[in-house]
Amino acid sequence: TPTRSAPSARTNRTHCPMSEIEFLSPANSVSMADEWFEFASADHFWMRWRHRVLLQQLRRVRCQISNALEIGCGHGVVRQMIERDLGIPVDGCDLNQRALEKATKGDGRLFLYDIFDQNAEMLNAYDMILLMDVIEHIKDDVGFLSASLRHLRGDGIVVLNVPAHMFFYSKYDEVAGHKRRYNTAS
Repeated sequence: TPTRSAPSARTNRTHCPMSEIEFLSPANSVSMADEWFEFASADHFWMRWRHRVLLQQLRRVRCQISNALEIGCGHGVVRQMIERDLGIPVDGCDLNQRALEKATKGDGRLFLYDIFDQNAEMLNAYDMILLMDVIEHIKDDVGFLSASLRHLRGDGIVVLNVPAHMFFYSKYDEVAGHKRRYNTAS
């Protein structure tokens, strides 16, 4: 059963009190349609289904989770749902400042942060890394995964969700900013 602990104190951050976004890296364009944030809420069928599966899988693993980092958190809906249902603080990071500005306040912190910057205070700091529908948007997905894993504690877990099977690749994927879909081997 996941347990709750206080978020670690971090210093030397530039903080924007209005949006509560901590700027560790410059904003950058991402391969994600901003329109998604207009209708992707906690009651959206995809968000509910994916969250239910995530909770089922976490119960199977039975690991101790005291904090998490959602990489590519967008407007923070996954972060919100995890904090609500697991009672742990979830830090969120993204390069899309407009999406982060839509996020509601949570127990974790929000960072405008490029994981390739490898901020020393964030490395080896998290029990769980969440990559929910993120890596399909990244050109160098393997390099991105490698950079992501450096933020995970040695005994932590990674939660990864991706769209399946290239034979389903369509105009939707192009509009959504997907570079690829995956199968078990990939």
